[in-house]
Amino acid sequence: MSATWIPKAEWFRPLDENLTCGPILRLLGTLENNSSSYRASMLIVTSTEFSTTEGYSLMPPEVNFNLGPLYPPQNSAYASDIEVLTGSFPSTLFYQEKNFLFWRYEINLNLVDFQQKCKYFINGQTKPEYEFFLPNINQSMNILSFSCNGFSFKTDTSTYKGTLWYDLLKKHQSLHYHVMIGGGDQIYCDAVKEKNVLYKSYLEADTQERKEKIMGQEDLESFNQFYLEHYLDWFGDGFLYGTKDPTWIKLFPKAMSSIPSVNIFDDHDIIDGFGSYNTQTNGSPMFRGLGESAYKYYLIFQHHTSPMEQLHTESSWIIGRKIGPYIHQYSHSVYVRLGKKIAVLGLDCRTERTVEEIVFQDTYDLIFERLQYEINQSNGEIKHILLLLGVPIMYPRLVFLETLLSHQVTKTIGGFLQSWNLGGGIFQVFDGEVEILDDLNDHWCSDNHKAERNKFLQRLQLFQANNGVRITILSGDVHLCAIGRFQAKSSKISSIPQQDPYFMINLISSAIVNVPPPAAVPKMLFNCQRNNVHSFGDRTDEDMVPIFKKDIDLGYDNTQVDSQYLPRRNYSTIVPIENDENYQLIGRSKIPGPIKYEDKLTVYDKEPKLDKKRREFLYPVDEDGLACTLYVEKDITNEEAETVAYEMIVPPLKVRVDELDQSGIKYLD
Repeated sequence: MSATWIPKAEWFRPLDENLTCGPILRLLGTLENNSSSYRASMLIVTSTEFSTTEGYSLMPPEVNFNLGPLYPPQNSAYASDIEVLTGSFPSTLFYQEKNFLFWRYEINLNLVDFQQKCKYFINGQTKPEYEFFLPNINQSMNILSFSCNGFSFKTDTSTYKGTLWYDLLKKHQSLHYHVMIGGGDQIYCDAVKEKNVLYKSYLEADTQERKEKIMGQEDLESFNQFYLEHYLDWFGDGFLYGTKDPTWIKLFPKAMSSIPSVNIFDDHDIIDGFGSYNTQTNGSPMFRGLGESAYKYYLIFQHHTSPMEQLHTESSWIIGRKIGPYIHQYSHSVYVRLGKKIAVLGLDCRTERTVEEIVFQDTYDLIFERLQYEINQSNGEIKHILLLLGVPIMYPRLVFLETLLSHQVTKTIGGFLQSWNLGGGIFQVFDGEVEILDDLNDHWCSDNHKAERNKFLQRLQLFQANNGVRITILSGDVHLCAIGRFQAKSSKISSIPQQDPYFMINLISSAIVNVPPPAAVPKMLFNCQRNNVHSFGDRTDEDMVPIFKKDIDLGYDNTQVDSQYLPRRNYSTIVPIENDENYQLIGRSKIPGPIKYEDKLTVYDKEPKLDKKRREFLYPVDEDGLACTLYVEKDITNEEAETVAYEMIVPPLKVRVDELDQSGIKYLD
């Protein structure tokens, strides 16, 4: 960044017609090495094809900015000392393909004693969405979390009139979100099976032909063309191709230009189920080529870099030591501090995935080494770590269904599958297995991944207890909203959650765009949960939080089944309690449940009464706590996509435990 303290400058050329995609903001870090740093990047894609000025098309658009206080200072004497910082963001041409030029802009700013707004201009012009917000140096960020940002390929979208991006951006106008976290499936690429002629022909061939198929240069180029055009359509214009109806959500690109993102990827960013099919399918040349191509454009569009760059120079990456089995690249997990008290770790659960393993053991070791380093560096300032996993890790076990669907007599349950409205036939085209089986194999609670899941959770519990930091897991994928929970079995400990080293939740939020499952699915999930409580060892209970005790109209009590899973479109927010002026009840406690709104302010009832039969728990409203809120769509035919909010308070961990009793955890040997 080059910047000088000068009055607002006269801006230059108008925004030219060759801007193809962007601007897209990405957050890279704050407070690094105990500094006041704020690092981000901006992606702009231009095209040389339609340029009307000779030679100008090869030059980057000029991006200038004004940075100043978000609110006018109340002290008029102090106001005279505050000026607006004016400067420009330097650009790098980091990738070029065909007529498209990919420009990355470095955003290096500083956090100060007051909140700031950065308004930027592209070639002298700006739009309402060309701005983003910075917390003050002693503040943590207001956070958005979303996943499943697109419709499945064969979905009939005609009944979905609104978009939750509209509701999200309305709330952004008042609260101001500093970052949005993409939990995977930021783009749905399953259309490659239809739009890519060569790949479609390959899938229509018989099994023997597919086994013998060797991927050629023409195949690779066709994959590259698909993913490039698909990203330009969705990230550039909010346009997504489907077999029944196209989707056009212009507000999604607007959100990316005003809220910096931190993303991981999941299967639909590649193709449905990638990594969870059998070895013969996953390891075939065409499948590997597809994965390599998708990975390349995931890095370009979602991380503003390319596989050809020296990625180890970016400090937010945690790069695996070994290349993946099917995507022959190193895994890229990401760590970003979100202001003073919060950090996010996005775990790459796709690059190293096989049907037997999700993440390499070496990568887990790197992850915990990095987390310990960052906690030590923060001198105890970090109170919360958000762990981003594409697929929920605290979720009902569906092993019985895996067994059933793997059986030779699967045809006898065809009617059952059709009642789930799966679409696309009973068997998927890749390896002849049942369509939903790859989704089950994806789950941490899958029979193939039980041991890995429990070892990972054991390490998370121990890390949390040893460091006195609260870990909260963010996940999507399952197209409904829910909250999984760990807590101490002992009522003496669990009744004081800020003293409970076992307490941890998995906030499950999906989909922001895709359709929810049928209403019968929550009942099935509830029945899989074994009387609602599962033992994770001798000291920890695992259950699902009954947060949806009122329906979306807040008119009547839901059943026990419906109170745990809500199959409606949704997104979530994680807001530090100290950031929200509506929280005036520090020291009081709240039961997880719906929020009533009046003039956009939270209305608190009197101290709630506990109902022991429904396993309700009180969570303290602590200034170091987080308010985790699920915003659930009320009516899919409403163009404004109004939502109902369901909130759970996550308290900080106020104790450190050197030795944690983790006896009785299964599958560790």
